Amino acid sequence: MRPVFRGLKKVRIDMYDTWGSLVYSEEGETLKGWDGKINGVQAENGNYFCKVQSETFYNLSLESVQPFTLIK
Repeated sequence: MRPVFRGLKKVRIDMYDTWGSLVYSEEGETLKGWDGKINGVQAENGNYFCKVQSETFYNLSLESVQPFTLIK
């Protein structure tokens, strides 16, 4: 899972499990995204949420938090 974006100079993606523990984090101008693994082991089916923070070329900060259900 990775965000697709244009016109942003900084992007950070954080993935959290049901209990709010950070399971994945990545920052940069290009992101490869979360592969569904936690510490090299496939994540369990369940509820997670994704927080994306970014900054535009005009220095406007944006943030989005979206829940999702992982089903393999």
